Amino acid sequence: MIKEEPIKQQPITDSKVIQIVGIGASAGSLEALEKLFERVKPHSQLSYVIVQHLSPKFKSYMDELLAKKTNIPIKHIRDGMNVTPNTIYLAPPRTLIDIEDIFKVKELSEKPTLTFPIDHFFLSLAKRKENAIAVVLSGKGNDGTAGIAEVYNAGGSVIIQQVNSAKYEEMPRHAIESNKVDYIVPPEKMAELFETIQQERTQRQQQFSADVEDRATFLVLEQICSLIQRKSGINFTCYKRNTILRRIEKRIQLNQLPFRSLSEYKEYLIDHPEEIIKLQKDLLINVTEFFRDEQAFDIIEQQVIPELIEKKRRENDQDIRIWVAGCSTGEEAYSLAILIKEYLDYLDESFQVKIFATDLDRDAISKASAGSYSGQAIVGVSEQRLERFFDYDGSSYHVKKEIRQMIIFAPHNIAKDAPFVNIDLVSCRNMLIYFQSSLQQKILSMFHFALKKEGYMFLGPSETIGKLTDMFESIHHKWKIFKYIDSLHNYSSVITSQRHARTEMSESNKYSTYQERHGSTKQLNPIYETLIEQFVVPCLVVNEANEIVITGGNVQKYVKLPNGNATFNILKMVPTNLSVAIGTALKRVRNEKEEVHYNHIEVATDTEKEYVHLSVKPFQISVDQSASLAIILLTEVNKQEQLPSLQLESKQYDLESNVQQFIADLETELIYTKESMQTLIEELETSNEEYQSTNEELIAANEELQSSNEELQSVNEELVNVNLEHEKKIQELRDLTNDIDNLLISTNIATLFLDERLNIKRFTPEVTKLINLIQVDIGRPLSHLSHNLHYDQLLVDASTVLQTHQKIENDVQSKEGRWYRLRLHPYRTKENFVRGVVITFVDITEMKTINEALEIKSFALEQSPASILMVDEKGVVDYVNGTYEKNVNLKKSDIIGDSIFDLYQSSKAKETLLKAWDVVKEGKRWDGTCNFMTDGGEERWEDVTFMPIVNHSGQVNRFLRVAEDITEKKNTEDLLRKSEMLSALGEMAAGIAHEIRNPLTALKGFLQLMQAEDKGDQQYLGIMSNEFNRIELIINELLVLARPHAVEFEEQNVTSILKDVILLLETQAIMNNSQLIHTFAEELPMVNCVDKELKQVFINIVRNAIEAMPTGGNVYISTAVEQRKIKIVFRDEGKGISKERLKRIGEPFYTTKEKGTGLGMMVSYKIIQSHKGLMKFESEVDQGTTVTILLPIVQS
Repeated sequence: MIKEEPIKQQPITDSKVIQIVGIGASAGSLEALEKLFERVKPHSQLSYVIVQHLSPKFKSYMDELLAKKTNIPIKHIRDGMNVTPNTIYLAPPRTLIDIEDIFKVKELSEKPTLTFPIDHFFLSLAKRKENAIAVVLSGKGNDGTAGIAEVYNAGGSVIIQQVNSAKYEEMPRHAIESNKVDYIVPPEKMAELFETIQQERTQRQQQFSADVEDRATFLVLEQICSLIQRKSGINFTCYKRNTILRRIEKRIQLNQLPFRSLSEYKEYLIDHPEEIIKLQKDLLINVTEFFRDEQAFDIIEQQVIPELIEKKRRENDQDIRIWVAGCSTGEEAYSLAILIKEYLDYLDESFQVKIFATDLDRDAISKASAGSYSGQAIVGVSEQRLERFFDYDGSSYHVKKEIRQMIIFAPHNIAKDAPFVNIDLVSCRNMLIYFQSSLQQKILSMFHFALKKEGYMFLGPSETIGKLTDMFESIHHKWKIFKYIDSLHNYSSVITSQRHARTEMSESNKYSTYQERHGSTKQLNPIYETLIEQFVVPCLVVNEANEIVITGGNVQKYVKLPNGNATFNILKMVPTNLSVAIGTALKRVRNEKEEVHYNHIEVATDTEKEYVHLSVKPFQISVDQSASLAIILLTEVNKQEQLPSLQLESKQYDLESNVQQFIADLETELIYTKESMQTLIEELETSNEEYQSTNEELIAANEELQSSNEELQSVNEELVNVNLEHEKKIQELRDLTNDIDNLLISTNIATLFLDERLNIKRFTPEVTKLINLIQVDIGRPLSHLSHNLHYDQLLVDASTVLQTHQKIENDVQSKEGRWYRLRLHPYRTKENFVRGVVITFVDITEMKTINEALEIKSFALEQSPASILMVDEKGVVDYVNGTYEKNVNLKKSDIIGDSIFDLYQSSKAKETLLKAWDVVKEGKRWDGTCNFMTDGGEERWEDVTFMPIVNHSGQVNRFLRVAEDITEKKNTEDLLRKSEMLSALGEMAAGIAHEIRNPLTALKGFLQLMQAEDKGDQQYLGIMSNEFNRIELIINELLVLARPHAVEFEEQNVTSILKDVILLLETQAIMNNSQLIHTFAEELPMVNCVDKELKQVFINIVRNAIEAMPTGGNVYISTAVEQRKIKIVFRDEGKGISKERLKRIGEPFYTTKEKGTGLGMMVSYKIIQSHKGLMKFESEVDQGTTVTILLPIVQS
């Protein structure tokens, strides 16, 4: 019976379903895979899954090797990974791969066990129905053989590598021997086959999908089913039409038939009867496995079987009867037997277990009855169960006798034959889904009739009970386990249909032929039914096989269905004594053609013993006199007639004598049969000897003919092969000649072919513009021809290439002023011999003009005084000019390829850049000023324009930054501002100093006089003296600013000046709990300076540093040479200066100290400026202050 995994995916006609190609490969398969994927198109809309036999101990390089042969993405399968088209997936080693909508990966233990990963994947692939293509390549063993059978039976396509093209032929050979193969081709032809299968399947599905709704197509399907029924006796009209259509499509594809409609295929069936049997075999799909749907069998094991056994124990019933309908090759029946045996052994009890396993396919029943399975078939059985319930002979597993004896396998048509009765459990999984609803309901009603009260029914996960909810109670919704519900269901239609079905199936009996011709299966008129049931004595009409054709009256008390195989044989359905009487009477009626009567036959009914009168007579139908039927009449004997008086006028039935007579008749018939058989055997032996002699002569003659034929065939094959090779080569040469001719005519490249003597062999039309050639010049030396080039070395270059085998390339100009790229190559044969020279001229006039223009523009950009930078949409730099390189003090190689945001480190510069970037990203221009620090620590200012570059399509894909360095301008402005401030301050200071100094001198003299005469409070006088000195100091500083004084610059060593300052201030530092730490560079260059002025600056800076650390700390003083300047750095650990105050350092009268004058830093700035140096401050609050002074080195 058809058994197949239920369809969970969308139908194949849905374009969203991905078609998968499963490829099983093992030893020697790399070359085959490379040849296959070299020819696979990258956008085939197929997914390719490669399953191999790999060791986890070694790294696989399959992905790298295949990547060299194909552009299709290659991925390693991971658990939960989605399946996408146009992708190659590689299975990991020591894993089992399942595929639904996603990949499921099951890792195997490291324990060495026999596994079949290819079979496992193909089985999973088969569940996707027509969306499967299975491929078996080179390898050892037989892995994949069982899997392709599942794919083939499920409607998929199976492709096997040709044995002679495989390095290891075992896997392809085993697969071919399974006879479940569609195509046998070499690997290089498989890619084209994938595309063909995909296209043909799509076309047929579209055609058949449209046809199903067509009434005419429906009638054609009915006719095809009728052809199958006449040929095989199996009626498929109750099967779902889509199921039949898929099988027909499979047959058309397999035979590569050019059919576009069902009518064409029907005509093919009529002309080819053998195709009918093959189609019928395809419709009977045998797909099953041990413990299929493990969770479902767990419920059977843990719930159903214990409840069933417990019920038997309560009822003291030792018989367990199970019916496995559609058992296929028996795996499911054996699975149930194993579960029951395990539970009974656990209870240490014994029951009489009978499992009736039935199927329509006799071949499947034969295989199931043998109980022999391959290693692939028992994958679902645990190791413990294998050891306990199977015997292994080295190649196959055999079910042990204790399990085999529990099961009775028998052919049975569930749609027509009578059901088994008194059943405790019915299992019918994944079979009903292929039947139409009416037949489904009928079979479910039959199961209800067959079950005992509280019996169980086990269906497939995609099957339901439909409207029969009053007959079955659901035990487990997901796994479709149901329990019998007692109901008043009418089974008459079920039993009646079974009776008619058996009659129809009996091909040997004439009455069945009559029924087919005259349609006697129609229902009787209700009045006739009532008359037969209520007023006619019990009667039965039987055919020549003693099978009941029809019954009348109350025959139920005499006729019962037997246990075991269902039958309608009257002799097996009545009590023994009545069976002997009916058998004797039927024999006499058929021999003598007369009625037979037996009276007072004892019959044991369910309640008491009764007596009946038996009458048997011939029964003929007016419309068919040839039908050999008999009618049996059973007349009940009333109480009065059952009195002991047996002296009756009628003939009394003697059981003993009739039994003896029946035995004697059988013995006589047996003796006659033996004599006939002996005579027939002797005749056959005589004929056999004659045939044997003739056969030996024919064999001898045939051997001679065969030998001659083989020789001729061998010669013919050789000639054919040679001829084919020659034809192929001729066609290749013809195609190649055509290709070359078209290439030479259509190409715009001037090409000239020369032979070894530099004679003209071939040329393109374009070359005639440069060399004065016509067609008749072929064969002439190149030296005889003139050309239109300002180039006299053409012949010399050709000779050089011919001698050195090295190409030559030059740019030459024609007399018309156009430029050409001249290339001379050696003319090489396939064997790599040089047989001449190939000269080509490529017109580069426009390219040369463009390049010259671009070169001029490039020079202009490179030499521009503006700093130019270009970035892409992500901000990555792809061009800078020399000015930018100089300004940022970096090399182009360090800039190009980096992000523009990584070039500017200061926060202010980055902030300005981000602001500009936001503007240009909107397609607008940004103008502004940018301040940044170079890697050398130099502060730079730029006037920047940032703008988008728009191409001819109006799209922006680059941004241009043009900047002008305004650092010098900025510094000049600052210096001018400070200079003007100092000048104004100097004029003011000169006036103030002049006006204050004279009174100050008088006051200071009076104060000194008072101190000398000891007048007044000496303490106050001391304070006044100090303040006068301070005023005088301020006046002196003002005078420094007020007037330029003549100074002499001398070459001095900065280190010596710094050491004097440290010696001078070290005591003050110690008193303030501070320490002066210095690090001086060795052999510093000399500087032009006024040492007293530099000392004044250094003292001012160090004192400020000491005073900035009230609680003490370190003052670090260091020197270094940097970019032709001496760098002096003072760093303290004081309280620091805020950014707001830091900006005002150096302004007149601005100080951060309580008693400061605000002139010290201003004076220091002026001194450093006069020395052509630079002084800058860096400070953070609570982190300290750093003062850096740069002084120019004396140029030698």
